[in-house]
Amino acid sequence: MPEDLIHLGQGTIVPADVRVCDGSLLVDQSALTGESAVVQIPEGKTAYAGALVRGGRAAGHVHARRGARLAGVVEVRRAGDTRERVARHRLDDRVVQ
Repeated sequence: MPEDLIHLGQGTIVPADVRVCDGSLLVDQSALTGESAVVQIPEGKTAYAGALVRGGRAAGHVHARRGARLAGVVEVRRAGDTRERVARHRLDDRVVQ
């Protein structure tokens, strides 16, 4: 629930978008952004749902339930899959003709 206080540590997958209020984290957001570099999340910043905590310990308040950013990434990927599928079908049609 928004504003719930949760604790995060190494090996944890961030369950929702969380604004860090105490401590700091090193997170792997590659599943969300494709970027392989670990990102530091200091107090006052947001760790996004789906990120993997690689180091540090922190407490934070749930900022957005069900990972608003993760949901956006999934939607963009789905839209991309649809466009790719349409392009493949058009190419297949050209090859068959």
